[in-house]
Amino acid sequence: SLHHMVLEFCRRTGDPRAETVQGDMDRLGLSSTEVVVKYIIGGKELQQVNGPESNNDALELLYQQVCEQTAYRPMCEAVPFGFVQRTNEEDQVKSLKYHAEKKALASLLHHSA
Repeated sequence: SLHHMVLEFCRRTGDPRAETVQGDMDRLGLSSTEVVVKYIIGGKELQQVNGPESNNDALELLYQQVCEQTAYRPMCEAVPFGFVQRTNEEDQVKSLKYHAEKKALASLLHHSA
């Protein structure tokens, strides 16, 4: 949407109006919709949403292996601007780690092993 494009442009160019744009978006209730990833394992439809869960050993293992065996490093620039303003780097990394798509991939890899 246009408001997200303006915010991202301000953010990438270091424009201080990014905070104003984010504030206006918050005030007007313009936010992203919840991400839901659906996939099938063994004929059963499963789904994942963004955010941590209490026990996801497959994701923890995948994340550890990717970090240890590749040059991958979380890029906090990919985290939404409003979230960056409210959180520390550790929480931003967790946010990236617990994307629904990554959780679904870990589950698919775990069940195909």
